[in-house]
Amino acid sequence: MSKKPSFSTLMKPAHLKTVRALGYALTLGDQDAWWNFLPVLIARLTVEERACLAFMSFKSLDGETASMTAEAALERGSRAPLPPVADPVDEAAFWVRVADTEELDAFAVAIFNAMSGPKQRAFLNFAGRAAA
Repeated sequence: MSKKPSFSTLMKPAHLKTVRALGYALTLGDQDAWWNFLPVLIARLTVEERACLAFMSFKSLDGETASMTAEAALERGSRAPLPPVADPVDEAAFWVRVADTEELDAFAVAIFNAMSGPKQRAFLNFAGRAAA
């Protein structure tokens, strides 16, 4: 009885490496893992393969999430944050790591101004304790 070959033995080496890297990104699941997956996609897949992967990924999303994802992907900047479908704490930490001082100041003011009065007071109490 002959043994059937594993599907992975039939795959192109570049595709197998891409699938493995996708597994790492999915397993780690953080912003850095996904950004580290980007050069693998560029190096291992053709433009057509990446376009098909992007198209099917967009088709798998609801309209609002697909729009937010497309907007984030098309923004200028080398490391625009992923759309807000990940953990908000991880996303905020990522923003802080990649933002420059002017952006941090602008975000802080905008976020503070968007808070309700009680949340602003709680934040000021917290910030006062942290600064002491």
